[in-house]
Amino acid sequence: MRSIAKKPSTGAWLRSGGAWLLLVIGTSFLATAAHAGEGVWTSGGPYVEYLMALAIDPSAPATLYAGTWGAGVFKSTNGGGSWTAINAGLTYPHVGALAIDPSAPATLYASNFHVYGGANAGVDGAGVFKSTNGGESWTAINAGLTNLNVFALAIDSSAPATLYAGTWGGGVLKSTNGGESWTAINAGLTDRHVSALAIDPSAPATIYAGMGYTGRVYKSTNGGGTWTSTSDYPNRDVDALAIDPSASSTLYAGLGTSEFSFPPMGIIKSTDGGANWTESRADLFVLALAIDPSTPATLYAGTRGDGVFKSTDAGGSWTAVNAGLSNLTINALALDHTGGTTLYAGTDYGVWQLTAPTGGITASFSFTPASPSAGQTIQFTDTSTGSPTSWKWDFGDGFGSAAQNPTHAFATAGAFPVTLTASSSAGSNTTTKTVSVTSAAASSCFEDASTMCLAGGRYRVSSHWRNQYAGGSVSTLSTDKLTDATGAFWLSNADTYEFLIRINTATDNGRAWFAISTFTDVEFWIDVTDTVNGQSKEYHSAPGNKTLIYDPYFFVYP
Repeated sequence: MRSIAKKPSTGAWLRSGGAWLLLVIGTSFLATAAHAGEGVWTSGGPYVEYLMALAIDPSAPATLYAGTWGAGVFKSTNGGGSWTAINAGLTYPHVGALAIDPSAPATLYASNFHVYGGANAGVDGAGVFKSTNGGESWTAINAGLTNLNVFALAIDSSAPATLYAGTWGGGVLKSTNGGESWTAINAGLTDRHVSALAIDPSAPATIYAGMGYTGRVYKSTNGGGTWTSTSDYPNRDVDALAIDPSASSTLYAGLGTSEFSFPPMGIIKSTDGGANWTESRADLFVLALAIDPSTPATLYAGTRGDGVFKSTDAGGSWTAVNAGLSNLTINALALDHTGGTTLYAGTDYGVWQLTAPTGGITASFSFTPASPSAGQTIQFTDTSTGSPTSWKWDFGDGFGSAAQNPTHAFATAGAFPVTLTASSSAGSNTTTKTVSVTSAAASSCFEDASTMCLAGGRYRVSSHWRNQYAGGSVSTLSTDKLTDATGAFWLSNADTYEFLIRINTATDNGRAWFAISTFTDVEFWIDVTDTVNGQSKEYHSAPGNKTLIYDPYFFVYP
């Protein structure tokens, strides 16, 4: 669960739900203030430990709230420059989640959880508190709240009196009257250790609940009336959930683990509302997620011990953005995208902020088609940010390229890790994507007056030309198949060839070699298709060109 913290110190370990907290004895931790600037983290406090929750006032983005484990709630009205404790009436100082009423931002909610060792670990808490005056005073709102150890809160933005509370051991509870009363909504919820909640912004009756211990994400499409499980990652905790505001069927889950003997699981992604999940990043212990609503392909992940990571391609690749950040366990993230993006991070010591988190090179790329077959030409397109000046591609099959936007064909089916390193004088960055290549479907070759079939009928070859002396008219050329591996094309006289084409398949580089000898000054194109694997290429001879066109690399063979 997301309250795991480790520091190089002596102290007492206390268990919180499925995790351990280090209670430091006799040691202080001072935040190192970085020089302000875009792309560099800075901190203005509050200088207390375990910042577990963050919330930004939607009507006044310079106003934000921070919930802590052990020191209650703090408020800043100057964008994190300074902080004030606001705990009047908050009888319990361990705050795990915050939520703001978007229609009345002076109304906010804070959930409490407790820590005990031994058999009582994670049992008690103080439930949910409510403030209607911007945190100046708080009142407990726990009528019907059967479990007071509340780790997650979610508020329905379309009906802000509707709240959901995720508890550690008691499942999900719901209030439809601003917290005056609560009802358990656990039908179908076989796991009850809730560590994350998220509401679909376009369909608020759809709710997701992330679980500790089992790594499951449950989904309800009827406001919590019933639940179904959509994922299963045993011995993992779903510590964070985030929904793409522009495409709500796309969601991300951040995974950690309550057992230190298990490796981290990182980030998983679903593009079909949780029906299926794929791995986005595997080697991180993720405690928090935030999506930029103005550019939803940009998202951030807060980790335990590795700082903040950023993706600009919807989770396809991730880059650390930790310049100036001296506290690398990130328990909470909040993003203000008004007037230039500011990202806030709740760490194990203080709230840090990153203004306009750009800077540096972030390597990324796309490729088409998305599901290529063996032998099919794939177009790779560099989409890196930060103005790289050189590129190094490794296609994962022994081939590479230094072009910015290369093409490549894989000889066989399989999953190939394609790596791009984008560089400039300012540095470099590397990203990897897996290209899944399927077996190619075979087709047929049929000869006619303008088409020949070479190499046992495998390669379909045709040609057309443009007459630069007759207004640029275009027409096909006639064929003359000379051998199984050689053919000729002519215009008006079958005895006068414009060019010859020869295919050599007895090669040692896994490619068929094509040689085209030209004898004409007209402009022509030759279209070659491999009917076995679907690979195709068009060769072009410019006007006046009478040189050899030679290609020993493109067509995969066999």
